[in-house]
Amino acid sequence: MELAGSMVRPWSRRELFQGLQDRSASTRSGKPRYGRTPALRRFPFFVTLLFLVMLLTGCGGGGGFKPGNVTVTVSPTAVTVPANGQTTLQAVVQGLCSTCNPAIYVWIITENNGVNCSWINTPPAWPCPGGTIQETGGNFLTVTYHAPTSSGTFHVTAEWCDCLANPIITKKGSSVVTVP
Repeated sequence: MELAGSMVRPWSRRELFQGLQDRSASTRSGKPRYGRTPALRRFPFFVTLLFLVMLLTGCGGGGGFKPGNVTVTVSPTAVTVPANGQTTLQAVVQGLCSTCNPAIYVWIITENNGVNCSWINTPPAWPCPGGTIQETGGNFLTVTYHAPTSSGTFHVTAEWCDCLANPIITKKGSSVVTVP
């Protein structure tokens, strides 16, 4: 940065690059720096571009992938858990291409009224009237539901997301948990 009158003006990329060239001008030879040819300097750009094209055309270019055909199911679909008890819930995502990651984007307990009650190491300190979801690392297909101290019927939903689509596409599966 440089001071221009009373304003601070950031240097442009061209000015920064020119400064680097000026400093190394005395050590320059006719060869490309670090032994790279101009074609090799562009290689990372093209690899990145190819990766993005594959990603945006449907999970690695598996062909035939249609996010609208994805389904999410949660098992068990209905379960009874004692107060303060716990149960394992498993989500299955089908309809993805062979190279797609079947990860669950978020687990939601409807009765928590939009409050995030999911956790990995430490349960939330705020009230979660519908219970909590303990996630384990990875793709979050298997979680542990921890029931609240009060009885009721609670709806646990697993949501898959194609978050790069425009508009974003989500698919949901759910389980009904009864706490007597």
